[in-house]
Amino acid sequence: MATTGQVITCKAAVAWEANKPLVIEDVQVAPPQAGEVRIKILFTALCHTDAYTWSGKAWILGHSGEMHFGSGGLYGKLLYSDTRLTSFALQDPEGLFPCILGHEAAGIVESVGEGVTEVQPGDHVIPCYQAECRECKFCRSGKTNLCGKVRAATGVGVMMSDRKSRFSINGTPIYHFMGTSTFSQYTVVHDVSVAKIDPVAPLEKVCLLGCGVPLVRNFFDVLQISWIYYQIVNVVNGYYTEFEVIRSTDQSNAF
Repeated sequence: MATTGQVITCKAAVAWEANKPLVIEDVQVAPPQAGEVRIKILFTALCHTDAYTWSGKAWILGHSGEMHFGSGGLYGKLLYSDTRLTSFALQDPEGLFPCILGHEAAGIVESVGEGVTEVQPGDHVIPCYQAECRECKFCRSGKTNLCGKVRAATGVGVMMSDRKSRFSINGTPIYHFMGTSTFSQYTVVHDVSVAKIDPVAPLEKVCLLGCGVPLVRNFFDVLQISWIYYQIVNVVNGYYTEFEVIRSTDQSNAF
C-alpha cells in the first residue's frame, strides 16, 4: 500500500486531561515496528472502562504488600510506599494522559512490521487489549492469558520494542491505551494483540468481541476461582510493572 512505512496523519479523539472533553485532533501515527501491526479502524464502541479511565478516578485495592482482585487492569500508581508497601491505587487500567482511549473495535490491517506472519495487509481484524505473548509465565501457565510481558509496556502507554508511543501531535507523544487506542482512524498494536476474523463478519457488530462479549461470558465463570493474590515485584517511576501470584483460593487454578 502507498502508506506502508510512512507516517499517517489521521483524526483521533484525544483525552488531554482526566474528566475533560475529548478533542478531535490531527494525529501522526508512526509505521509499525518489528512485531507490530497498523490497523485502519472502521468501527469502535464505547466501554465503561474508557469512561472510567477518562474520569480520572482510582481504586484503593491493596494492603500489606498484597493486592487482590478478580480481573481487569493490573497496573496502577503507588499512593504510599514504605518497606511494607502498605497501599496502592489502581486506575482502570492505565489512566495516563494525554492518551487515545478505546479498546472495542474492528478494522483492516494497513501494514505490518518485520517478523509479523499471522496477519497481513487487507486482513479483517479485532484489536485485543488482552495480549498473549506465549512466553511469560502467565501465558505458559495454561490457566490464564493475563500476559505480564506485553502489559509491562501497554500498562504505561508505550510499545514493547522501544518503550515509545506510535502516536504524536506535532512532536508531542500521545499515550496508547490498553495497547489498542481505537478512538483513532489508525492505530498500532502488537501482533500478539490482534485476532484475524472472517472477512464476511459484520465489523459493526463483531467490534464488541474486543471486550464486551467475552467480559460478560467470563463473568459467569468467575465462581470457579474466588480470588487470586498478587505481589508486586518491580516498580518503575511509581508504576508497578511486574507482579507474581502468591496464593489462590482455588488450588486447581494456582500457577
